[in-house]
Amino acid sequence: MRIHFLLILLFLSSSIGYCQTAALDKYCMDYLGERANSLKVKTYSVRIDEMEGGVIVLKENKGSVKGVLFFPKEKKALRLSGSDQTLYLRDNKGFDHGKISYTIDNEKFTGTILSNLEKKMSTISGAYTRDVPVIPPACYVDKWMTYQKGTVGEESIHLYLQRIGNGDLQGLLFFTNHKIAAFVSGIIVDDNVDLMVLSNIGKKMGQIRGHFKKGQLNAIYTDKLGASKKVESKTILRDNQSCYADISQDSRYSIIYPKLGIPAFDDKMNQWANDWIQDYKKDKTNKNTIKHTRFLNAPSAYSYLDLHCRDQRYFSGYLMGYLPKNNKYTVQSVNFDLRKKVFLQLEDLFDAPVQVKAMVKVAALKSMTTHPLKDNVAFKKWLRKENFDNFVIQPDGILFSSNFHSIFGQQHVLFSYTSLKPYLKNKKIYKYFRKLK
Repeated sequence: MRIHFLLILLFLSSSIGYCQTAALDKYCMDYLGERANSLKVKTYSVRIDEMEGGVIVLKENKGSVKGVLFFPKEKKALRLSGSDQTLYLRDNKGFDHGKISYTIDNEKFTGTILSNLEKKMSTISGAYTRDVPVIPPACYVDKWMTYQKGTVGEESIHLYLQRIGNGDLQGLLFFTNHKIAAFVSGIIVDDNVDLMVLSNIGKKMGQIRGHFKKGQLNAIYTDKLGASKKVESKTILRDNQSCYADISQDSRYSIIYPKLGIPAFDDKMNQWANDWIQDYKKDKTNKNTIKHTRFLNAPSAYSYLDLHCRDQRYFSGYLMGYLPKNNKYTVQSVNFDLRKKVFLQLEDLFDAPVQVKAMVKVAALKSMTTHPLKDNVAFKKWLRKENFDNFVIQPDGILFSSNFHSIFGQQHVLFSYTSLKPYLKNKKIYKYFRKLK
């Protein structure tokens, strides 16, 4: 779940903790024809036998009801169909799994499940929410980062791919011939991969579907014109990620962050994680926390890394965070030289950082003229105030980004290394990525 404006455009999501996962969104689109957070559907956070968390999405049409029963932990779903009293459960092949007898009263969902497979009765209960809570991106799934090299058709690629805490995939794909980087975001279920390929302004470039097994990706890339090419890549580097989580009656948070096995990097990440947790613990007494913890498995605070580059020389990404106090979102740039084992600041990259920041601001305002929200008064007002102080090193240039907005997401402006060459203090970055094949 990359928190960027591009994902808001595609999934109408506003935060990783409360929006639907890519997996649930796909199930809802396939079966209901609508996104899970559409106002035309009702979404309930439920428990089964007070043990297992799930999400029910229902759509009513002239007395008949269709829906999805989704299990975030396993990223699996059953289809629902029936009436306002009884729903029958089937998988996507039509196999009968049982039925739910239920009532909805004052936005409370209660009922029983009769399972055909287990031949038992279970209770189900939950509450209505327009948001879709998911299991916190904590320690429920194997989390990793991988650097892959391979090909799309005849063109060589570099792929920086991350499995974040809730099991979704995100990262960056670099096409070496075209010198273009694209965001990737999607799902992995078992070893099946489904990735959306997006430009830095959120436009769909294509889709990758296939298998990721034993560190190798074998898939098909279909571009926006419908042309297909074979994708093959293998793991060059693999990193683990650490996480903390606390889920209790009055305290819910989760944080996930990278570990590279380099003390200078790992110690900094540990310090940052501890500082963030302390900020949360100070913040959780705020009364606003209540509205974020009333639903099952809805974390009141979360943080994770948004990966943009990880190869033998450079690591970059954004540390994204959310605290419920004042609906506060944070973005922190991370750029690390793996050979020198030092973090890179704007002053380390440019001789004239003030001039570069002014260029970025001009480019950001210019981009508004063609932006989908160009006529939105609130969006224009917000963007004029943003200084685009956040930046990450990418193979195709340096991506400058705004802070995160709960409605408008995070806006980006990309400058190629060629355009920045006159201002670069560190010419080695330019030379390194120019030679990347």
